[in-house]
Amino acid sequence: MKRYLILGIFLIGIVIGVSWWVLDRPVDMHVYTRIEKENGTEISINYPVTGIRKLDRLVETAVSQQETLFRAEAEGMMREFNVDYRYWVVNDRYIQIVLTFFRNNEGLAHPINEIKTFVFDRSKNKILTLSDIMTQEELTRLVPVLQQKFIQKYKDCILMDELQSVIGPDFASYSLFTFNDEVLTFYFNPYEITAGYCNIVSITIPWQEINSKIKITKDVFVDVSWVDSNRSVIDVSKKVVALTFDDGPSKYTNEILTILKEENAVATFFVLGNKVESYQDTIRQAILNGNELGNHSYNHKSMRRLSKEEIQKQVNDTQEVIYRFTGYTPTYLRPTYGFSNQKIKTSTNLEIVLWNVDSLDWKLKNVKTIVNRTMDDVYDGAIILMHDTHARTVEVVRDLIKKLKEQDYQFVTVSELAELKKLKM
Repeated sequence: MKRYLILGIFLIGIVIGVSWWVLDRPVDMHVYTRIEKENGTEISINYPVTGIRKLDRLVETAVSQQETLFRAEAEGMMREFNVDYRYWVVNDRYIQIVLTFFRNNEGLAHPINEIKTFVFDRSKNKILTLSDIMTQEELTRLVPVLQQKFIQKYKDCILMDELQSVIGPDFASYSLFTFNDEVLTFYFNPYEITAGYCNIVSITIPWQEINSKIKITKDVFVDVSWVDSNRSVIDVSKKVVALTFDDGPSKYTNEILTILKEENAVATFFVLGNKVESYQDTIRQAILNGNELGNHSYNHKSMRRLSKEEIQKQVNDTQEVIYRFTGYTPTYLRPTYGFSNQKIKTSTNLEIVLWNVDSLDWKLKNVKTIVNRTMDDVYDGAIILMHDTHARTVEVVRDLIKKLKEQDYQFVTVSELAELKKLKM
């Protein structure tokens, strides 16, 4: 009997231990990035990778399916495919991921916007459905409230027949939802209950209106203050070069920052706004080390295809999120895919900066080839384009800095380069 008791306690301990590990182990989240420009087709894909295999497989599958649709819809007439994301954790337990997909082909009358949501419970190791959050009775009570909110918010494009059939007491109709500490949000894709021009629609319900199965506690964010580090003096008589990085931050950016600091070098990082919160510590460290941040749009949509208002939103949203997490305000913009025109220039007060030496690190695979190509083209005052979203770029930076130092180059930010050019005029 004693032996069975000990065995029982041992098994209970294993169960408790596994539950604790699933719930409390840190989520090593990073953002997967793939940006391509080939034969007139522009592809920008960003989504979170959590390290939880079950969740990551679902996210990767959703992205893959959307890309397959994009390529199949109008072969030979592809224009732009964009995957954006939002990511947050509630109560250190519920991982929330929202993927938004934008597909635009020559063969389509209108671009297509779609959404996919994931609510993952770390303690149960499962994707939640709405029935995990509320009872059938609670949903039934919410239906008229939801219908009324939809009519009020989307009165210009609501399809009443679809509204009555979709917004009902059936849990299957509410597969797209997320929540935070204040509200529960429902999403619907275009054409489900509205005309297509409404795009993705959403309705939020405060938690106090729902007697939910899930208990929400409000997150407390601690303000972090920091001070910029001092830079060494630049010798105006020597050659200079500006290293710049696009499309980050990423899981490789910290390694690049370490190399820059070890080599007493600096760079300008043109960041995407949708990554700032996930890598807020990284970009703070970049500034602390004397580097510079630039604006590279919010989610890498092709700016030349956007209206003036949409360009302004891409730029302003990025400015705001950078300032919110760092207190820093960028003064330079690098348009997506390196394309600039009069519409883009007049849509922002930021100074537009491109490059004159392209490392092609996004395309070439061999580190030595990338470094040699860059060194062949470099000159005093050059701006070098790289991307801190590839593992190989870490080694490129290490080797490139050494070779540039051998040729007596100094490393400056884009704003420092601009000041030096004024001094030498």
